[in-house]
This record gives sequence, structure tokens and C-alpha cells, in this order.
Amino acid sequence: MPVDENQVGHGDYTELKTFNFKKIVEMHARVCKGIIPRSTWCDRRYFYLDLTAGTGFLPKTNQPNCAHVMINTLRSTGLEFQAHLIDENNADTLRANLDRSPALYYYPNNHNDIMENIISRHLKKPSYGLMFYDPNSPGITNGNWQSLDSIADAYTKYPALGKVDLMMYLSGTAVKRANSSTQKKLWDWLATINKKYWVIRKPKGTWQWTFILGTNWDSYPSIKSIGFHPSNTPEGSNYFDTINFTREKLDKMHPYQLSFLDLDMIGQEN
Repeated sequence: MPVDENQVGHGDYTELKTFNFKKIVEMHARVCKGIIPRSTWCDRRYFYLDLTAGTGFLPKTNQPNCAHVMINTLRSTGLEFQAHLIDENNADTLRANLDRSPALYYYPNNHNDIMENIISRHLKKPSYGLMFYDPNSPGITNGNWQSLDSIADAYTKYPALGKVDLMMYLSGTAVKRANSSTQKKLWDWLATINKKYWVIRKPKGTWQWTFILGTNWDSYPSIKSIGFHPSNTPEGSNYFDTINFTREKLDKMHPYQLSFLDLDMIGQEN
């Protein structure tokens, strides 16, 4: 996925990404809206932390990006919320493209340097919400997992994040390339993050772009219309295998099983 002059990535699957992101966060916000009023121990506000928020729009279009979609979704549900939007290259542009609402906080920083400060200052009691990480193409490369280490540290150090789910948009192909230098698979890194259950969207294209969501909710529902399934389902298990293992390894593991993803892996699905 190429990046533009603002260091924002954009490729063939970016519009699909925002469409699927909208489906996922609409469900997430609706569920939290039903839970928060009954949970007297938690903050009344939904907590949203976007580690790579961009400019508010997809490059060279007037279509909202994921950060913009999230703010629109939270407002449409009527949820009270606080949204923390980090982008060291585009915070001022993002503020201009969204607004100066007291519920929105903008940070021109590297997310690895600022996320714990945000959490310690603004998450005074347990909250429901979402942290979103969407690195530029090709995602995790050259064995650089610093952001996942920082995210794992935050979830360990701040118990108030227990009900704040983690969602990432990553390239399975890039993950496997990183494996060769780190000798670790994505599952090894996810195991360091204080989330018990994982949900995954069907990877797309030759770069195997996918959403992965970590939660402590043991009954997180599938969204079948976009191929979003928990890892303990046949579909979800297959998708995780596909982004963790090479085609050769998968053939050895399942020599007679046709992968759900064969067409995607050769780029034939839109």
C-alpha cells in the first residue's frame, strides 16, 4: 500500500477497510450503549483511542477515514464519549477536518510515546471502548514490533483498559515476513496482550489485509456479512492459520483441506 505526502496509506482495499470498520464499530457502539447504563462501576463515557488517526479523510477523496467514521458512529448512537486521536504528521489537519468538540483530543505525537500518558490522565476508572491501531503499509515489517510491545505494556499496566477492546488492521503477508526475522508468529505477540479472545476478518488480497480484535468478552458475535469471526470458530481458526503460516506450511498442516482463502490469496476477490 503506497503512502501519500501526508504519510497516509491508501490502496486497493482501503475503501473496503472503511466499510468493514464501520460495520464492526457500529455493532461495538450499540453493544456498549446497552451495557454502560447498567454498569455503575464504569465511566459513563465510551473511551476511544486511535493510535494512527490520519487526516480524517481517505487520500485524494472526500470519503471519511476510520477515525472520522468512528466519531460519526459514536455521535449517531447518542453515546457520551471521549476520543483521543493521535497522528504525529496530521494532527492539525485532522482537527481542521473534524472539529474542536470538547470530546475530541488531538495529539501530534508518536503513539508509542504518548499512549500511556493519555491513558493515565483520562482513564480514571474502568471504561468500555476501543483502541485502534492501523499502521501504514505494509504493516509490521522488518521485525519491528515496537507498537505491539507498547500496546501490550499499556494493557498490562492499566487494568482500567480491561473493557477497552483492541482492534488492529494488519497485513498477514507482512506479518509472515516479520516472522522470518523475529522467529515469532503473530499469535506469540498477541499472547502478550491482556486480551483473552480474538476475532478476525477474512483476509483480503495478496497482502492478506485483515482486522483483528482482542476482547475479554467470551461470546463476541460474528458479523457474517463481512466475514468477521471469533478464532474459536472454523472460519476464524482458518483465517488465523492463513496469516500465521506460509502456503507451504498450511499444505502440510491441512494436506486435503481447501482453504477458505484460496481465491483471496491470488487476488481474485474484491
